[in-house]
Amino acid sequence: MTQSVASILSEIDRTPVPIRLRDGRHQLGLESTPHRRDEHRAIYPSPTRSPQELCSLLAVAMEEDAEDDPYDADIDATLRAMEKDPAERPSPSYLRTTQAGQMSVAARAELVAWMHDFSEHCRLAPRDLHRAVRCVDRFLSARKLDGGERRRLRLLGAAAVFAASKYEDASTTVTLSAVDVAGRAGSTGREPLDAERELLAALGHRLGGPTADTFVDHLTRRDHQEGEVWRLAHHLADLTLLDYRCVAFPPSAVAASAIVLARRALCPDHDVSSWLADLIAAGYKLEELAGCMDAIYEMHELVGVWPGCDQMMASYGKKYSLSRR
Repeated sequence: MTQSVASILSEIDRTPVPIRLRDGRHQLGLESTPHRRDEHRAIYPSPTRSPQELCSLLAVAMEEDAEDDPYDADIDATLRAMEKDPAERPSPSYLRTTQAGQMSVAARAELVAWMHDFSEHCRLAPRDLHRAVRCVDRFLSARKLDGGERRRLRLLGAAAVFAASKYEDASTTVTLSAVDVAGRAGSTGREPLDAERELLAALGHRLGGPTADTFVDHLTRRDHQEGEVWRLAHHLADLTLLDYRCVAFPPSAVAASAIVLARRALCPDHDVSSWLADLIAAGYKLEELAGCMDAIYEMHELVGVWPGCDQMMASYGKKYSLSRR
């Protein structure tokens, strides 16, 4: 009979996990010896089984738990396939290639911050902002924006928010009209509709791909989407929208990074099992998320560098710490 998930997680909590991030920082439950750089001394007693064996057992136990929902595996496979679809992925280098260096990383961050304010003003759901920013990145990956002045960028951002909000909720048109969009973007009544039409044409009318917001909900579904971990993970995923470097990461990787960091910020020290189970559920190894986690860390260390970062952090409403350990 397969060991239960709870008992395996309990054993993992007593097991040292010798993992380094890309730049050599140590993970939870570990400290380095003072004499040799490449060795670690575990804080916990020696385990009866290796970390690899425990991870394999945990994966099997979680798969058996998933069998309780006959549609769970199909939903997960569909989301993974959709996020890998090239037609749904923006180029990670579009500022240098498609836009030929005429749009800066800071200009993009300023646009995203403005889109966030616009969404907040219209009381739209965070998932609308994620889809809108992804639409903007995909558009700018496909077409060069003639006239990169602030007004032109805001018109594109407003059209993306308008289109994304209608995709997520058809009733949005009751509270958000083209006139409202025009007024917010500083344009005429017809311009937002024309910009929306151009945006949808460039995207092939495909707006349905999963976002990091989608995957945060999906990967925390067994927690019934309750508690501060879920809320902080969504907040961290929202912040990654500002960072052009995060365009290169699949939405599931961004979500997994946000969930792991949220648990590390809110859960007790050395609670290895809490984030190890998240990694297995997300299908990633810790080192595969190092780049995205580094980007999230750096945004918190250099808040003033990113336009709108301090406002988005303030919107979370609670203090938290992502100090490197």
